[in-house]
This record gives sequence, C-alpha cells and structure tokens, in this order.
Amino acid sequence: MRNLGYESHNSMLNLGSIAIFSFVYYLRVLLFFILLKPIVKYTGKYKELQKRIAEDLFYSEIMILSMEAYIEFLISGYLNLQEPITSTFGEAMSVGIGWYSVVITVVVIPVLFVYVLSHPIEKFQEHTFHRKWEGLYEGVNTKRKVNLYFYVWFCMRRILFIALAFYCDRFPIFQVIFT
Repeated sequence: MRNLGYESHNSMLNLGSIAIFSFVYYLRVLLFFILLKPIVKYTGKYKELQKRIAEDLFYSEIMILSMEAYIEFLISGYLNLQEPITSTFGEAMSVGIGWYSVVITVVVIPVLFVYVLSHPIEKFQEHTFHRKWEGLYEGVNTKRKVNLYFYVWFCMRRILFIALAFYCDRFPIFQVIFT
C-alpha cells in the first residue's frame, strides 16, 4: 500500500465517520420503507410528509453526502479494491462498501451530472427541481449554466488528484505540477 496516511485497506475504517453517516442514512431509508410507507398505504395519512421525506432521502441527502465525501469514497474504494480481504464478515462487508464507493463516485455521480445539466437553465429555477437536485449544485449561483459545472470540475479534480497520488508516485514532479 502506498503511504498516503492510511493504515488499512478496510473501507469502513478508512471512511470513519462518513461510514457512520452513511449507515444512519440507510437506516433512515429502511425506516421509511418499514414504517412510513405502510402507515401511508393503510391509513391514507401523512402523504405530504412521505413525499417530502422521499424527496429529501432519495435525492438531496444522498447527493450531498456523496459530494461532501467524494474524495474519501474514491480513496477508500480504490484502496479496498486493490487488495480485497474477505477472511471475516467485516472484511467482506468492507469490500462491498469499497465497490459501493467506487460505483457512487465513478458511475452514479457522473450520470446524475449529465442528466441534471442536460436541462435548460430555466428548469433550475423551479422549486421542485431545485429541491430534488440541489445536492449537485448546492451553494452555486444558478443564473448561468456555466456556473453549474463547478461540481463537475470539483469531481474531476479529485479524480485527477487520486490518480496522481496512486499512479505518479515515482514522478513527484507531475504531482507538483498538476496538484
């Protein structure tokens, strides 16, 4: 393992508190399906609450978590998949989290960027669209389309940084020039 300050390839250990936040997020998703969905289905009450929570859980919250922890997901996924260990249940689970990390950062987030940025700029001013997709452009001025590419460049720079850290360690001049 390259000396990047990580003592382990275990994704759960490398993610630390982000793994805990992710666990809490998925626990909330589970509770949504186990408790709230049946209550709404059988009583007909709390439909508006269900809709609001669903938008938060399945759009903005997961995207905000993924964007805020983008580089950590990338590093932990890469490290874990370089030398996966499946001798114990915890290590096998860590490999699954490593795959999850890589899929989120390399597949899901770019696909979501392409989808969201394919809409006209007027769509970003609509409340429902903004509420759903704000995790991909939170804190960015949405008046001009070029501003919306901030997080695209944000992610691309992190991918470049990780690639330089792992593949150009024998050529530190490239690391200095590109970071």
